[in-house]
Amino acid sequence: MTCAIDDTLFVLADGVASSPAPGQASRLAVTRLMHDVARHPEASFDGMVGAKHVRATQRHLGEAAAKRALARGASTTHVAAHVRRDVVTFVNTGDSRAYVLRSDGRFERMSHDHTELQRLRDEGQASRADATRASTTR
Repeated sequence: MTCAIDDTLFVLADGVASSPAPGQASRLAVTRLMHDVARHPEASFDGMVGAKHVRATQRHLGEAAAKRALARGASTTHVAAHVRRDVVTFVNTGDSRAYVLRSDGRFERMSHDHTELQRLRDEGQASRADATRASTTR
């Protein structure tokens, strides 16, 4: 979505395959997040995508499920990058991640997973190896 020549929002949603209607949930999440950022820039201090926009999107998905416009239990993760001139803001949900490719060829992770495994890693109760095993056994 392009708001202006120097103001672009990139959104990628990854429907949870084990949930009903993951594609529909992804489409709804992307559409709603883009709508909320464009219509409600006051939801963040700098007018860029932020946590309030994500929470509004999640609320909308829940409301759609309650109204049966979306299958109950349909879910998605997503990641967004909002670029304005020389500033980039990232938001994500679940295990959808944002990386930046640095000029020296390194990838730098810009987001933090919102998963039970990540919580355990943050608390020192799981290792990077545990995370690798979990992601390869899905």
